[in-house]
Amino acid sequence: ILQVFIGGTDFITLDPLENNTVPVAMINEWSSMIGANYYQIRGDRWIVFAPLAGFAVTILALNFMVEAMKRQYLAKGA
Repeated sequence: ILQVFIGGTDFITLDPLENNTVPVAMINEWSSMIGANYYQIRGDRWIVFAPLAGFAVTILALNFMVEAMKRQYLAKGA
């Protein structure tokens, strides 16, 4: 929404005659990829699916790991 990315923001000019610029993150992280491409959600929804799927899989995997560590800790009788 604010077009401010962690790691820095650079602007690329798409069409010099129309002065059409878009913000681009200087580092390739998932949240910057989603934020930089929010304007393309209406036209090409598949572009945003890869970073969102990566986010979802990572969060799900971390939740499973935390749950397994909790069970292991409670099984030892702590």
